[in-house]
Amino acid sequence: HAALQVFLTDDGVAEANTEEGFINYVAGDFDKDSSTDLLLMMAPENDHSAKARLLTLGEKGFGEKAACEIDPHVISYSGLRFGKISGDLFGAAADGKVGEGEYATQLIYYDSAAKLLVNPLYINSNYKQSTRTSAVTCLDIDGDGALNIPLSSVMDHAKDEDMTTVCNVARWNDYDPEQMSLSFKKDAVLCEKLNFMLLFDTDKLKTVTARYSADNAVTLYSISYKNSEPVLGKEQLTVYRYEKSSYDSSLTAQAKLHETAEYTYTYILS
Repeated sequence: HAALQVFLTDDGVAEANTEEGFINYVAGDFDKDSSTDLLLMMAPENDHSAKARLLTLGEKGFGEKAACEIDPHVISYSGLRFGKISGDLFGAAADGKVGEGEYATQLIYYDSAAKLLVNPLYINSNYKQSTRTSAVTCLDIDGDGALNIPLSSVMDHAKDEDMTTVCNVARWNDYDPEQMSLSFKKDAVLCEKLNFMLLFDTDKLKTVTARYSADNAVTLYSISYKNSEPVLGKEQLTVYRYEKSSYDSSLTAQAKLHETAEYTYTYILS
């Protein structure tokens, strides 16, 4: 039931046509004509499949330029943004919740040569296998201006462990437009409850696992395997989070790691 009003401000303020009936939208220049376009995410209706509609501005307001199918199982979008997907390719990254505790990413962009709106990851045969357990959304993790797409899973753990304390591991990927698929970039430990992640080389990540060791602490442990079952070893590193307004460095022997507007993060090496 969402409705969108558009106002044009080139010569005074004029109202363009109003769009209705979509579940979310994002604005951006999809067709590289230096004019803002609209991408509407439509829910499935009757016999019609769920689709994304690309609207561009003409003399009579916004009209549909292209459309493509999208995942009809998306319950809601936790992230929907326009940005660089790869190289000079721009489009929308749509992070959606597809079930209880499951999330997936769709990349939607306009192919000017084919004059088509495409959703390559959704039509890829590996799409269903790329769902993740973490609500983390696409991010630019390496500062190159392009969004990276996460896959995630629960870190290795013993059968009798409290699963609420086990952190997730994320496999961050680039989008490869030639293969129309994901290309591995970097591994990370996701510490979502404390709003940070730890980036690791893949070989190093195979030797550690992470747990929420307190309400505001994450501890990394070495990990080994006995009869293919994971066994936690010694503590390697603990990261703590403090509210910035109450943090006093004189009261702790921990080293400062990072600061945000709200929190101070510290650490202790074993």
